[in-house]
Amino acid sequence: MRIRKCQWSRAAAIGLPGLLFLSLAVMPPSPLVDERPLLNFSLIDITESAGVGGAPTYGRGVAWCDFDQDGRLDLFVCNSMGRNYLYRNQGGLTFTDVLTDVGLPPLEELTWGAAWIDYDNDGDPDLYLTQGGFDNADINRLYRNDLNTLGRFTDVTEAANAGGGRRWSVGAAWADYDNDGFLDVYIANQRQPNVLLHNRGDGTFEDVSAAAGVDDDGNARFPLWFDYNRDGWMDIFVPNQRGIHRLYRNNGDGTFTDVTVRAGIRSIPINAWVPITEDFNHDGWFDLYIVVWNTPRTAEPSVLYLNQGNGTFLNVGGATHTGIIAKTMSVQTADLNNDGHMDILMGNGEPSSPGENFLLLNAYDVDTGMLTFVNVSQASGLTAVTPGRSHGIGVADVDEDGDLEVYISDGGPAPASQRRERYRGTNEPNHFFLNQGGNSNHWIKLRLVGTVSNRDGIGAEVRVHAQGVTQYRLVKGGSGFSSMNTPFLHIGLGAAAEADWIEIHWPSGIVQRREHVPADTTLTIIEPEEP
Repeated sequence: MRIRKCQWSRAAAIGLPGLLFLSLAVMPPSPLVDERPLLNFSLIDITESAGVGGAPTYGRGVAWCDFDQDGRLDLFVCNSMGRNYLYRNQGGLTFTDVLTDVGLPPLEELTWGAAWIDYDNDGDPDLYLTQGGFDNADINRLYRNDLNTLGRFTDVTEAANAGGGRRWSVGAAWADYDNDGFLDVYIANQRQPNVLLHNRGDGTFEDVSAAAGVDDDGNARFPLWFDYNRDGWMDIFVPNQRGIHRLYRNNGDGTFTDVTVRAGIRSIPINAWVPITEDFNHDGWFDLYIVVWNTPRTAEPSVLYLNQGNGTFLNVGGATHTGIIAKTMSVQTADLNNDGHMDILMGNGEPSSPGENFLLLNAYDVDTGMLTFVNVSQASGLTAVTPGRSHGIGVADVDEDGDLEVYISDGGPAPASQRRERYRGTNEPNHFFLNQGGNSNHWIKLRLVGTVSNRDGIGAEVRVHAQGVTQYRLVKGGSGFSSMNTPFLHIGLGAAAEADWIEIHWPSGIVQRREHVPADTTLTIIEPEEP
């Protein structure tokens, strides 16, 4: 499906020249949509009572996972100055830091990103940490989950050849790019070429960056895997701050081709920071939203590129009210009101000054096919906390009531020795928001278990049909600012009491289908070994 010509003109989609005003301000809420049906929930700050604020830190990526497999979601929080945290969920929305209890070192001053992935397909989640960032060169870390045998995690970085070299690593994202059943990792670096590590399937990795043609050195930020052309092979988008972005098409033979120019996203926006992907308009093609880290001297809007289904993207930021000019350092997607349309969370603030975060609710009109977003940041309660400098954002149904909670890590730049004097003392606490009321709409949660595909099902495309709309969702191996959401695929159904059908398109090519799936249930779906 293509964009309907009646929805907007190309000039309106790209945005009027007057949009680029020289103040960092949020786009006003859309006047076309009544906010009341959207705001069936509120976000309540429960950081202190939950015990997940930590000392004031320089927060970076966050990652949700049930690392000890006790049925409750736990949280890893990265810091680039100060210690990391592993918060074990004790139940009742309370947590305890157990980082060193399970054999994980604090790794002070260097950690930027975290991902829980089952790299060895043994059934338990392992931990990968991106080290260095803007702070200093370092080696990334891979910790194998040995809780069932040794009661701790084991550092297997060197044995697995998973470090990626001593580099200034910012973000990393996981996917099975060659569909061999084992997860690979792409690492974005500052000042040095990016790295693609291929999982050999024997517990070790090999650097195939140059051979694959993805060893870009354009000052990369946070990479994103998604199958933009829906050919069954995961592609890579790499934003480069003050550089030329890269969209690498997966050729299916272990190599990639740079198709950014043809796709129309080579250098817009120039100061790109973090990308995210969803099918925002339900046309079956994964779109691309890129946020911009503006400083007091720059004024670039964030960009929503709608996938046209022919290898190209169209910028509709202006027409959809997502072309926001702000000090944005992170972005995440979630269906916070369970209406079946994916919303956008934006973390704001830059080193010299804090900023308020944004929540843009997707107000897609099913009848007309019109896509627009409404800014409900203040009305939802998101801005009730002190403005900060937000980085990692992770969402999960922590209290298991059917709606998604939000965790946001805050904090300033690198240690003062690495930065100008005026950046001293910019650290601040993180924030954990309880979602109250989002479960007034129906939902389904899916946990995928791969057998032929990778165990986590990363890269699987899930299609859910209810109330005349098909949602297309992707199981991701990391998203946003080097962060990770709940391992469950959380799907809002609106007023529907069931999903008419669910299809899982596994990376292996196997397709699974279930009919008439009741709402408000959590399902574990195991991949069959044959179609």
